[in-house]
Amino acid sequence: MSALLARLQYLLPKRLLSRLMQALAGSRTGWWKNLMIGTFCRLYPVALGEAERPDAHSYDSFGDFFTRALAPGARSFPGDPALLGWPCDGRLENFGAIQAGELIQAKGQSYRVAEFLGGNEAAAGALEGGWFATLYLAPHNYHRVHTPATCRLKDRCDIGGELFSVSRTSSRFIPRLFARNERCVMELQHERCTLHLVMVGALLVSGIEIAPETGSALRAGDELGRFNYGSTVVLLFPPGCIAADADLREGAEIRLGEAWGRWV
Repeated sequence: MSALLARLQYLLPKRLLSRLMQALAGSRTGWWKNLMIGTFCRLYPVALGEAERPDAHSYDSFGDFFTRALAPGARSFPGDPALLGWPCDGRLENFGAIQAGELIQAKGQSYRVAEFLGGNEAAAGALEGGWFATLYLAPHNYHRVHTPATCRLKDRCDIGGELFSVSRTSSRFIPRLFARNERCVMELQHERCTLHLVMVGALLVSGIEIAPETGSALRAGDELGRFNYGSTVVLLFPPGCIAADADLREGAEIRLGEAWGRWV
């Protein structure tokens, strides 16, 4: 049944549904936006106490609420520059070595690094033998993405594509899911290496917004961008530059800024 439900997405008018969601989420009509926000808060465990504006009715629209900012001090990055912090809240879906030019999507499913990066064979080759992590943002999570370390936004590539759901079920049954969906590939130049952070769009995502201009110098924790609905972030590091903590576990909940590894 799970496989059937996942594959039914091939028949859905995914882009039309996403545009409809964008229109509904952008409405500033008071009763409507309050209805959407209230219903969402009843369905999902939203931590409004961590938000810059904890009053759910203070937001101009559901979209404004969904991309809400955190209160000052709600998250912090490691003070030690040798440590790496997670770039977002969410769940650690997969992590491990980049082997044979492929990344793990789910059990029995993988996809090519070069395809994922928009056909960039040179970047894929430089990442061979490196390390990756796939981070899933659930609907109730904080939906802004930040830099994991002090770096420069070296380059950015927006890639068009599908808008499949990125749920665990979809990851198991839709081949090459992350390499098929819309995404924004960012090359981040750290003093030790070039890493990639990829924001992957999904069903009902009405857009990925990027904050800095290409070439911008960024401190650890600076905002990179935001999702207008739940989705996925993939981190990719070349070999020999980072060491992940030994106690990382797939399926673990993660928090923005929480230390998970170090530069080597």
